[in-house]
Amino acid sequence: MPPVIRGLRQYRRLAELSQTDLARMVGVSKQTILNLERNGRTPTLPLARKLARILDAPLDALFPPSGSEGAAA
Repeated sequence: MPPVIRGLRQYRRLAELSQTDLARMVGVSKQTILNLERNGRTPTLPLARKLARILDAPLDALFPPSGSEGAAA
């Protein structure tokens, strides 16, 4: 069974994009992508949709719910 891909960083790496490349594609700074990956910040909905479209990934896989809510039992 293939590994489960979760989070923005994993999808970006799967797409073979650098943080700079992805930032340019969605119109934000590299620092914004870094903050989303490292700090688990939640982007605006329009930015999240752009990222999901570019990376061909579902929103909930790019930005998994935090805390115990939505976690698998």
